[in-house]
Amino acid sequence: MHAVLAVGFATLAASTLAPCATPAPEPPVESVVAGRETPSDPRPAAETEPPTETLPLIQAPPPDPTLVRADPRIHSPLDPAMAERLRALRAEGDHRDDVFVKLGGSSVESRAFLHCFAYDGDNLDLADHQATLGETLEFFRGGNAGGSNPFSRESLAAQVGWSLRQGLAGRPSKILQEARATDGRFALLFFGGNDVQARRPRSFGERLEQAIEQLVQRGIVPIVGANSPRGDDPEMDYWARRYNRISRGLAAAWRIPYVDFHLAQMALPGMGLAGDGVHPNTLLDGGRGRACVLSAEGLERGSNQRNLLTLEALDRMRRVVVAGEDAPDPAPAALAGAGTAAEPIRLTRIPFAERLEPAGEGTLTAYGCEGAEPAPGRERVYRVHVEETTALEVNVFADQGARTYLLGPELNALQCRAHGEEDLEVTLERGVHYLVVEVAPDQEAPVTVLIDEQVPRGDD
Repeated sequence: MHAVLAVGFATLAASTLAPCATPAPEPPVESVVAGRETPSDPRPAAETEPPTETLPLIQAPPPDPTLVRADPRIHSPLDPAMAERLRALRAEGDHRDDVFVKLGGSSVESRAFLHCFAYDGDNLDLADHQATLGETLEFFRGGNAGGSNPFSRESLAAQVGWSLRQGLAGRPSKILQEARATDGRFALLFFGGNDVQARRPRSFGERLEQAIEQLVQRGIVPIVGANSPRGDDPEMDYWARRYNRISRGLAAAWRIPYVDFHLAQMALPGMGLAGDGVHPNTLLDGGRGRACVLSAEGLERGSNQRNLLTLEALDRMRRVVVAGEDAPDPAPAALAGAGTAAEPIRLTRIPFAERLEPAGEGTLTAYGCEGAEPAPGRERVYRVHVEETTALEVNVFADQGARTYLLGPELNALQCRAHGEEDLEVTLERGVHYLVVEVAPDQEAPVTVLIDEQVPRGDD
């Protein structure tokens, strides 16, 4: 095939470059009469040229996949690989499968959060959810969380005004004190509402990873929850969404469940918030709160909605992790590429998150960005093709630090367009770009990488 193509190209070139001359008369075309050939070529039949071979059309390579954003979900996907990961985690610690730990600030400490699931009464009505959640409710009601059932227990690590800083304080941390006191298999890791006041999402992410690691190392399955919307101040809701971007990414990187309360409450009247615009509201009946009434009317309130979603999250864990039922979601399509300079990961969907052991050697060193220092560390390379202008943020969590770089359409360090330390915000124009993450040569612990769209402000 290559030889024929070469001959064809050479013939074309010769005819194109030949000097002008009187063209030779074209030979007459062969005709066919009554099924027999009538040669009209004056040359002998032996000299007649064979018909030219028709070459097949060369198929163009498939189009380069472009970046898309996955549709937001209230419950994060639970695919077969994640199910196996959580079952393996369960096997690493001998804990009570019917007990969970409550960790967080005022929204977790509140008696409107889960307490009313502990006992029957007019404050409890699963309504249309009885068939799907009734068994799970009874399962955890039977758990012994340090002398009470887990719904009604007063947690050592859930207090008004607490952030992760208070939850991680002490030796052992308050989080582990509560885990040991209850021997719970699952942990509702719902910090963030008070953390957001500091407007420091990186510090929050570092602490959240620390909390996740403390639990995972002991065979406890964390369930991470998003901050509720903020109705008191659009600026604070912007920071709440930035914190949620970090918590969602970390949950995905660690392959643990995530519940997006912010997404769910945005669909409720008044965002499901009380008069202060901060805390969730509750269905009232004659002045009494009825937070565990899961009727259509009840689910228009923030506390009722949070209780339903938390019970759903626990139901998924009971079914898949404890009872061994099939994962409810299919496996996602694998991304192409090994993450090296020779074979970059083709990033086709966001949010993207991964947690990996440092490996390989750095091949890109002399970055051309102004102020960029030599980068001798090991690297992770991502190829991104966007169809329209896209604002991305990269966050890297590595205990020895990291550097991040944006390159142009060629994987050439001299074409560096932007750089940062562990965090990098960039705006990509339509086309192909390369993102590079480099960690220190002495980095040994796993590294977490998050890539997602930047969170827009309310007026963007």
